[in-house]
Amino acid sequence: MSGLVKSLPFSAVAVVFDLDNTLVASHIDFKGMREEVIGCLRAHGVLLTAEQTAWPVGRLADLPAGMAGVPADLSARLWEVIDAYETEGMIGAALEPGALEAVGELHRRGHPLAVLTNNARTSAMKALTSWDLLPYFTLVLCRGDVAHLKPAPDGLLAVRQALGQPQRLFMVGDSWLDGAAATAAGAYFIAVGPNFRPRDGIAVRHHIATLHELPVLDLVGEGDDPLCPQQT
Repeated sequence: MSGLVKSLPFSAVAVVFDLDNTLVASHIDFKGMREEVIGCLRAHGVLLTAEQTAWPVGRLADLPAGMAGVPADLSARLWEVIDAYETEGMIGAALEPGALEAVGELHRRGHPLAVLTNNARTSAMKALTSWDLLPYFTLVLCRGDVAHLKPAPDGLLAVRQALGQPQRLFMVGDSWLDGAAATAAGAYFIAVGPNFRPRDGIAVRHHIATLHELPVLDLVGEGDDPLCPQQT
């Protein structure tokens, strides 16, 4: 892009947040959750390849749906396992550093805000309500609200449409799932926290240590660049 980069109106730049370990520091045992789901699949004779064992846990839970030779309700039972881990992991959860301040400041500036999480709606809404975050968000999309969870782009594409097709969309998250969804949806990805690890094919626009740094970023003056493929 040549020439001067024009700053956009604040309302033309929307920001989407992940929930777990982005806005809220939960204690969800993701390792234990994955091991129990995989163990249950194997106990019912589902043979998993090495590649499949690395799938997002939600994709693993959906794997037996319609599969011959396994209980018809196995997928539903696996989602119950996931729900239980999420509910337990939210006990004693706390706000991530800078979360309330960052969300409040972006809202004050007029940025449309949304939450996109792979969590169940019950646990997500409880967390957002408990920490007085909910009033800042125009939209909250959870598991069951979109056809395919992150890392698929479905949720971000739905957010973009629901928010009136903002000219620029940012996804803020701590996981490669967030980055992959952003890259696939043509959104900028802002990685947050010390545990994020880059992956091939994921475009990272910024990597910040905590959400305290988010309001400092010049979101409205960001220009087009190859790290943010534009939707046509």
